[in-house]
Amino acid sequence: MPKTKPKPKAAIPEAIRELRQISEESQQFFGARLRISTRALQIYEMGERVPEPKQLIAFAAYADFVGRPELADLFIEELEQQLTPPPGYVSAVVFKRRDTPVDTTAMEVARITGRARRKR
Repeated sequence: MPKTKPKPKAAIPEAIRELRQISEESQQFFGARLRISTRALQIYEMGERVPEPKQLIAFAAYADFVGRPELADLFIEELEQQLTPPPGYVSAVVFKRRDTPVDTTAMEVARITGRARRKR
């Protein structure tokens, strides 16, 4: 079954649209200002997809810049939600044997988790 992106809460698309209206710019110029493609901005404003963390940071920074901390907080809340691991998630670096040093290298993590590439 293909993985689908979750639909955003109604507040996120409205907040993005409100930010753009505050800037009094078209989608093209507003997107260019935040380094987001026009098409991606349209998708975010229509609520078809949730912005990625990089875009949420850009929106939050711009909201703070124009003096709208409540909008910045909304984007930061969504960012925190996206970056919080799901319940039961255990990282290979966190879940390790007692004799494994704290500064585990990528090769060591791969060996511990069984993902090391074997030479032929």
